[in-house]
Amino acid sequence: MAKILSFTDIVGANDVPTKLVSVPEWGGAVRVKGMTKREQQVMRGQATGTDGKVDATLMETLMLAHCMAEPKITLDEAGQLLDKSAAVVDKILTEIMDITGLSEASQKGMVRTFHAGDEGPEAQS
Repeated sequence: MAKILSFTDIVGANDVPTKLVSVPEWGGAVRVKGMTKREQQVMRGQATGTDGKVDATLMETLMLAHCMAEPKITLDEAGQLLDKSAAVVDKILTEIMDITGLSEASQKGMVRTFHAGDEGPEAQS
């Protein structure tokens, strides 16, 4: 049986992954990071208009600003990256979505994992 965690165990766990992304088009690499639930909620709130629709451009800009760990960039600098190659910026955004679990592939993987364990943790107690 798995260890039952304390609240201190949970908040002390480093669960926000990072990944080095090679960007040969720019002559090097960048490091991206996953996002916390709070960052996800803040970004969603900032990118959602009064009509309830998400501004995709703003969401991508926010994701770049929040999830590029090295170099750390501002929202204004993230906006400037939108003038760079779409293929390169999309590669970075794809890596961010993968590491945060927001990509379609990540979502499908989570669904497979979820269905594989349909009995849930209650069945193991």
